[in-house]
Amino acid sequence: MPQLLTLLFALVLFVALLVAGTFVYWGIQTRALAARLELAHRLGRAPAMQTRPHQSAPEWMGGLGEMLQRLQLRAGEDGAPQALLARIVLSSLGGALLIGLVLGLRGVGLGLLFGLIPPLLLLREARARAAAITIQLPDALDLICRALRAGHALNDAVRQAAVEVPAPLSEELSTVSEQHRMGLELRDCLHELVARSEDNFDIRLFVSVVLLHRETGGNLIEVLSHLSETIRERLIFGEKVHALTAEVRVSAIILGTLPFFVTGILAIMRPGYLLPLITTDTGRAMLAVAMGSLFVGAVVMRQLSQVEA
Repeated sequence: MPQLLTLLFALVLFVALLVAGTFVYWGIQTRALAARLELAHRLGRAPAMQTRPHQSAPEWMGGLGEMLQRLQLRAGEDGAPQALLARIVLSSLGGALLIGLVLGLRGVGLGLLFGLIPPLLLLREARARAAAITIQLPDALDLICRALRAGHALNDAVRQAAVEVPAPLSEELSTVSEQHRMGLELRDCLHELVARSEDNFDIRLFVSVVLLHRETGGNLIEVLSHLSETIRERLIFGEKVHALTAEVRVSAIILGTLPFFVTGILAIMRPGYLLPLITTDTGRAMLAVAMGSLFVGAVVMRQLSQVEA
C-alpha cells in the first residue's frame, strides 16, 4: 500500500507542476498579446499580422508536423511545431522516468502516456478559443454591417471590426485584413481563416456568405445582419439548454468522483482492505470492469447533457 500512495503522490506532483507551467506560459502569452493590442489601439489600427506568426513545419516532421501545426493554429499558439513536439517528448520521458522509479520497468509504458497531456491541453485551448470566437462573432458582424452602410469596402469594414472586438476574434479579422492589404486574394484569406478555425461552424458560415456574395451579388448587409441574429439566438438557446441540463452534469460529476473518493477514504482508514483488487487476478479483472463501466457511464451522461443547438 505505501507503494500505491507513493505513486499517487508522484502523479499529483507531476500534474501540479505541469499545470503550473502551463498557467505561467499562457499568462506570459496573454500579457504580451494584451500589450500588442493596447499599442494597436493607441495607433488607431488593427493588430498587425505578427500577432499570429505562421511558422511552417519542417519537412522531416512529415504529416505529424502538419497535424501539430494545425492544432497550434486552432489554439492560437505562437511558435513552431518543433516546440510542441519537444514538449510532448519531454512529457513522455519525464512521465516514464517518474513512474519507472516507482513501479520499475513495468511502469515505463504507463509513464509514456504523459506525452498526451500537452496536445490534450492544446486541444482544450482550441475548443475554448472557438467558443470565444462564436460569442464575439455577432458583435463583429454588426460592426461590419455598420461600416458597409457607411460606404466602406469589405476589407476596411473587417479591419474596423478587428479594432473594436476583443481577442481572439480581433486576431483572426486583423490577419485577414492585413493579408488582403498585402496583396493576397480575399478568397485565399478567407480560406486560411477557415483553416485556422476548423472547429467553428459560424466562421464557415460567414466565409460562405461573403464568397457567395462575391460570386452572385446581393445585399451583403442584410445577409450578415440575419446571420448575426441567428448566431445570437442560437447562443441564447445554448445557454438555456446549459441551464436546464445542469442537474444531469452535476449528477455525472458526483457519480464519477464518488468511487475515487470512497477508495481514497478506504485506503486511508483500512490500507489492507483494497489490496486484493491489486494483488489478485480476480481483483484486477473486477477493477478493470469497474473502470470500464465508469467510463461508459460518464460518456452516456455526457451525451444526455448535450443538445445540438
